[in-house]
Amino acid sequence: MQLDQELRYGFESSDVGTYREATWIRDRSSPGKRKWMVKRLWPFHPQTVDCAILSRLIDPASGRVTISLAGLNSFGTVAAGEFLTVAQYWNVAAAQLPRGWDRKYCQFILKTKVVRTTPGRSRMVAVHCW
Repeated sequence: MQLDQELRYGFESSDVGTYREATWIRDRSSPGKRKWMVKRLWPFHPQTVDCAILSRLIDPASGRVTISLAGLNSFGTVAAGEFLTVAQYWNVAAAQLPRGWDRKYCQFILKTKVVRTTPGRSRMVAVHCW
């Protein structure tokens, strides 16, 4: 989470620990907007959607790539892990990325539907590479 603190996309929440808790993905380029939000998180309420951030960072000293991924809830985390590791899912997304993305820092916003307690396939809803 420390790696992600200064990045464009990050996590925020309100009413933490209450039945009204809401969590969303913050976009530093659109402060105040809560575009990707989950209200009343599972297990306290049924959840039909979840979102995740997948970040690809490069250590300037070593040149090694670091990947971090996390969902607003566990459903998004599971779906993001599948998105990253299932070649079929990743290849569809990679074809939409800007040229040279593999040498850049990138953040992906993923969204998945949740049926009962099972996340579906993630789809990329936003990407930022620099």
